[in-house]
Amino acid sequence: MNEKMTQNQRLDYLVEEFRTDSVQYKDLETPKGTEGKRRILRSLMNIRMPKAFSDDVLAVQDEYLTGRAEEKGIVSAVFLPVYFAFRTNGRRRLRYKR
Repeated sequence: MNEKMTQNQRLDYLVEEFRTDSVQYKDLETPKGTEGKRRILRSLMNIRMPKAFSDDVLAVQDEYLTGRAEEKGIVSAVFLPVYFAFRTNGRRRLRYKR
């Protein structure tokens, strides 16, 4: 596939490929908005059973997901809040550790 595709073009391509790959969802209506398409793509990728897929689709999927990770950023573990559980009077409680 063309490496000069935009993220929106990759998204449209992947939604179409995953939709047509699915027997159950091949007639699914594709939303017009980007967020709806992202939601549909994520759902279709999650429910797809493992089987062969064309190298073109896999390459575009890799480019798309890499681009999404760059857009959203990757959170370092040091920035995740830490909670620990303890018991007080027989009740389990959670406390945030700073």
